[in-house]
Amino acid sequence: MTVQAQPPVERDPLIVALARYVEALHRRYPDGPDELRRERLDGSAKVSGMIRLRKDPAA
Repeated sequence: MTVQAQPPVERDPLIVALARYVEALHRRYPDGPDELRRERLDGSAKVSGMIRLRKDPAA
């Protein structure tokens, strides 16, 4: 049985950057989302409610 060499895989730079980001987050916050919530870093407390804008029916 002959083993064929596979061509090098081109990696999407965005995917590589996201993977590095996730790995860094995991190193910094090993307990995951629970730790982020405890430290109030998850951002959910900063999100304000949606404001409904009424459109003028004459417009």
